[in-house]
Amino acid sequence: MTDTPVAKQPPLTLRFLGSLLRLMPKGRHLVCRRAVSLMSDKGPYRVRFDEGQSVMAVDLNDVLGRYVLVDGFWEPIVTSVFLHLLEPGQTLIDVGAHSGYFTLLAARRIRPGGKIVAFEPDAKNRKHLADNLALNGCGDIAVEPLAVSASDGNVLFEPSNEQNSGAANVVEPQQAGVRSQMESIRAVSLDT
Repeated sequence: MTDTPVAKQPPLTLRFLGSLLRLMPKGRHLVCRRAVSLMSDKGPYRVRFDEGQSVMAVDLNDVLGRYVLVDGFWEPIVTSVFLHLLEPGQTLIDVGAHSGYFTLLAARRIRPGGKIVAFEPDAKNRKHLADNLALNGCGDIAVEPLAVSASDGNVLFEPSNEQNSGAANVVEPQQAGVRSQMESIRAVSLDT
């Protein structure tokens, strides 16, 4: 996602394309990716999801942005199970909160009374998470700039890339030699 501070409303043609693609039984994401490759302005755009109750700033270069634009959700089976498990007043710890899709889904369902802590070590994703929380009036959700691991300490981390901002991950030391970008970041254990 780009670092543009304000997400704009998608143009009518893009909203129409998203609606049209929803009607396709197969191949809609391939068509969307190809259509986006022809666009000069790929966002960020404000895209509604969760039955129109939440909004995210998405960049259409990123796979998550295209899925939320076309389908109105991300990972349908995981989303369905996740929503089924949420109850008012719960505490949610979102590990690898990314740009806040699951955090925002939970915010409407467990608050007030519930608490959310979002862990996101990737600096770009953390900024987008904070922006998306602000777009939805969720500034009270705690965002921690840490990885979560089995023990406290430092871990090797590979930041996200332009095409898949969800590709950020912790890397085992023996894999470090084959990775392009690495940084050492702080990790905490949830048990301590």
